Amino acid sequence: MNILSQKLDLKQSQQLVMTPQLQQAIKLLQLNNVELGEYIEEELEKNPLLEKADNSNDSIEAEQEPEKSEGKDDVDSAFEQQQQSGEYDASSSSMMDVGAGGSASFDPMDDSFENRMSAEKTLREHLTDQLNISFSDQRDRAIGAFLIDRLDESGYLRDGTESLAARFGCSEERVEKIVKQLKQCDPT
Repeated sequence: MNILSQKLDLKQSQQLVMTPQLQQAIKLLQLNNVELGEYIEEELEKNPLLEKADNSNDSIEAEQEPEKSEGKDDVDSAFEQQQQSGEYDASSSSMMDVGAGGSASFDPMDDSFENRMSAEKTLREHLTDQLNISFSDQRDRAIGAFLIDRLDESGYLRDGTESLAARFGCSEERVEKIVKQLKQCDPT
């Protein structure tokens, strides 16, 4: 008895295909100036449709250009050419208003990334971050935020739960539950 079955296999592979253009580019990159000139002459002789460009005007301008911009950087001369031709628009420059460290001003680095990351949090900020994670109910968060604001310098809540419950219009049990959960936040 023959059992017929079909099987489908997927195979993924990666290959480098050396196209004629890629082979020619690799060959040309290995040539020095003299060999490259000879290669171009040979190709011009082989192919009648190719023509050698007449760069006599370009070479004259290239010779005169260094004399004009003597003592200037290429960047400065390119900047001047852009300004003269009207291609450069200072208002569209992406680096126009960037100062030290990516800020728009050159003021001291008081607001730098390093200073913001290393700044110590206050007890209130630390507890508020934990409050937002611990409580899902908005009202509990509001009560917790008020309780955090009522902490004294030592981190103690001096108000009684009755007065706090009356202030929020909720039960004492709810306030006590929130206080108990806040006591589990760090620092203890």
